[in-house]
Amino acid sequence: MRFRMLVFWITSMWLVETIQAQDPNFSQFYAAPLYLNPALAGVEKDVTFSANFRSQWRSLGFPQQIGQFSGIFPLHNRRYPVIQSGGIGFSIYNDLSGEGNNFRTTGIQAGAAYNLVLSRDYAHIVSFGMQIGMIQKAIDFTDLRWGSQYNAAAPFFGFDYTVAPSITTNLMRDKALYPVVHSGVVWHFNPDRVHYSRPFSSFIGFSVSNLNRPDESLIRGESSQLPLLFRMQGGFNYELSPSFKIMPNILWMRQNGNNQINAGTYFSYEMTSSETQSPAQIMAGAWYRIQDSFILSAAISNSKYTLGFSYDINTSSLRYTSRGRGAWELSLTYRIIKNKAARRFSTPLL
Repeated sequence: MRFRMLVFWITSMWLVETIQAQDPNFSQFYAAPLYLNPALAGVEKDVTFSANFRSQWRSLGFPQQIGQFSGIFPLHNRRYPVIQSGGIGFSIYNDLSGEGNNFRTTGIQAGAAYNLVLSRDYAHIVSFGMQIGMIQKAIDFTDLRWGSQYNAAAPFFGFDYTVAPSITTNLMRDKALYPVVHSGVVWHFNPDRVHYSRPFSSFIGFSVSNLNRPDESLIRGESSQLPLLFRMQGGFNYELSPSFKIMPNILWMRQNGNNQINAGTYFSYEMTSSETQSPAQIMAGAWYRIQDSFILSAAISNSKYTLGFSYDINTSSLRYTSRGRGAWELSLTYRIIKNKAARRFSTPLL
């Protein structure tokens, strides 16, 4: 067991140096819009709450678990309720890792977005977003054992839990709390159905996280600035028929010189007429996280709820340590529809 743990951590650190970003991320990134880009608060037309839960590396006995919950509240023009002037939102996330979940990262963030209309028919809109928050990283030293805690004198002759390790009192601290600042911009095109026989929409966005470069170090007397995290996302939605849609999109991330690219598409089939009060849809998609894994996803949705599930199949060398057991992720979105006349932007947000 200990040997497998050692191999896992060595492999994981190598992967971090080559392709992975330092901040946690989701395979269903489209179901966590504010975690992806703060400007997406200006895109959603309804009051929306979303949650993601991800679990990975279960073969080791102590999987890494990541969860997030977010809410978006659109802001509409008082004189013209159909026009959305922007939106506000918040997000909370928690990342647990290590045996006994002894390493935790918790973040809470809030932000707002402003919409700039570029065309008279409101088809072209640019959303600008800003987000601020606090993040805490913490280590629980309770279950960790250090060389300085082994006692050769009677009556112990081994590990002595009464001895406080010097590394936790002199070298390291158990918590680091710091502020973060993120910003982003999204252009989206959402034409009126009346003028297009095959309606389609598209978007492209760019965001930068950790603009203030906070110090996240847990070592006393040393500084470790959190690297900038760049994200670019884009895609389009094309209606092949009144019931069938295809939605390809891509996500590129770069942090500390490391790149990650998710590319794929998902398909949507409407099982009931869009004229009904709550049309139902089923969705299925396939993705490839370059040099890392294949991602399969499925979802079912109506006008208020969307439930999605995805599974990562490792293709990197990590698959030998994880014994072929990838990561699974569950997402749930709930919408409160108040303005049925609003022209909704169909994004790859499950």
